[in-house]
Amino acid sequence: MGQLLARHDCMDALPVPDIPLRVYAGTKGPRGRWMPFGDEPNDGIVSVKEVQLGSVPVQLLPTIHTLIMNSRQVAADIATALK
Repeated sequence: MGQLLARHDCMDALPVPDIPLRVYAGTKGPRGRWMPFGDEPNDGIVSVKEVQLGSVPVQLLPTIHTLIMNSRQVAADIATALK
């Protein structure tokens, strides 16, 4: 699967789910012209641009990739959505 994640043609061919969903993106990844993402907002693993799914809104979080799931903001948002 990791090899498929690196193939833009494969990822671009996946359909956007037609169910309610949430997309969260971290913005605390390193930035700079010498960094892999340049000055693009990223979470250290993927850029904000890479997680966009059509017109699904992306919620930006001031965190890195591995801590998104531990975010209080994410937990509160999911709890609200499930009510």
